[in-house]
Amino acid sequence: MMKIYTRILSGATASSMLAAAVLISATGTLNQASRDRIPDSSSYSNYRKAVLKQFNQQFITQAFPEEKISRYIVASWYGPRFHGRLTASGEIFNMYARTCAHRTHAFGTKLKIVNLLNNKSTECVVNDRGPYIAGRDLDLSRACAEEIDLTEHGIGVVKIDPYS
Repeated sequence: MMKIYTRILSGATASSMLAAAVLISATGTLNQASRDRIPDSSSYSNYRKAVLKQFNQQFITQAFPEEKISRYIVASWYGPRFHGRLTASGEIFNMYARTCAHRTHAFGTKLKIVNLLNNKSTECVVNDRGPYIAGRDLDLSRACAEEIDLTEHGIGVVKIDPYS
């Protein structure tokens, strides 16, 4: 019995403590089945991340519906690890140039990117494919990300407008 209380108090989150209190008050004791229902801090953290990810995806699609030309997407940035390497278009990637990676836009397409948090904007040219991380739609070069203040957070919701 003492082990359970130490586990709850040492690595506990508020929700696991609340769950334990509810279980103790309902049953009077903690049996093995009840102990298994109390989330430890790591599984709770993973569950919380999954719920937040699902909520964010639903929020973005409901709050920012697609328009005919403009789109609201999740953007991130890439730089030092890929600097000097070949891009999908055959150019050498320069993280100080105004370029970006997108899965479907044709190479050479010019995009106007607006960060929705601060309304700062930049212009870039698609010269690579990616990003290859689920939930992200656009990878900006470091220069573009710095211009719209995206480097601090690493990821953000942006509006893109293709133009010629």
